[in-house]
Amino acid sequence: MNLILVLLIGAGIGALGAAGIFFEPREPYKVQIFIAGTLKGLILSLLTGLSLTARNPCVPHRIDWTLN
Repeated sequence: MNLILVLLIGAGIGALGAAGIFFEPREPYKVQIFIAGTLKGLILSLLTGLSLTARNPCVPHRIDWTLN
């Protein structure tokens, strides 16, 4: 897993989600909300990226569908 790539994707998705605040003309804290949304995307991508492993011991590697 490339950690930098995971963080960049998370920041991009967070920024896209927070970019809608710029369409509200009466909001005085646009930049702060945009930065908070970007940081939220970073944290969520970091949490997701570090939670996933190559081989999760809780997931069976082979599912046997035959009934013996």
